[in-house]
Amino acid sequence: MNRILALLLALALLICPMAGLAEETPAVRVAALKGPTAMGLVKLMQDDEAGNTVNDYEFVVEATSDAVTPPLLKGELDVAMVPCNLASVLYFVLSGNGIDPDRDVTIEFLSEAAEVAAALVNDAASVAVLPQPYVMGALSQNEGARIALSLTEEWAKVDPESAMITGVCLVRRDFAESRPDALAAFLSEYAASTEYVNAHPE
Repeated sequence: MNRILALLLALALLICPMAGLAEETPAVRVAALKGPTAMGLVKLMQDDEAGNTVNDYEFVVEATSDAVTPPLLKGELDVAMVPCNLASVLYFVLSGNGIDPDRDVTIEFLSEAAEVAAALVNDAASVAVLPQPYVMGALSQNEGARIALSLTEEWAKVDPESAMITGVCLVRRDFAESRPDALAAFLSEYAASTEYVNAHPE
């Protein structure tokens, strides 16, 4: 009887070698930049590490957006959290306050916030546009530095009907179309993570 059972089991495995094995769902590949675009993901990263998420995730945190966009376009990432075009925000706020960005000020764009913070520390006479937590870092390293204004508040004065957007979530179309449930789960878990971070800044 045991020989017959063993023979039947071997035959079943030959017919269906993957019998009993569940198909593994690929991880959702998410990239963000150091600083504000990654801050909202912190709780989700912790939950994923502890195995407390609907999806499995692979997170990548880069220093600059040019390290994120090409892999997204090549299909090596599913989701990317990137800053929106801050230059357009800066130009709209300056223009709304009667300042010509091309004639009245000299604007120099650097590749990342850490570089801007370092430049501010080295040149106390300069003005820098920085997100948190880089603002606090720059203030702690330079006693003469101060917060002159908030872009969010200045935007509201210029265009009170809209909110200033500083970051966006890009999703690869193939991922969105082929795995809508995984995308919906990510958006829900990301929203919960962001709410947690906002409620627990420490």
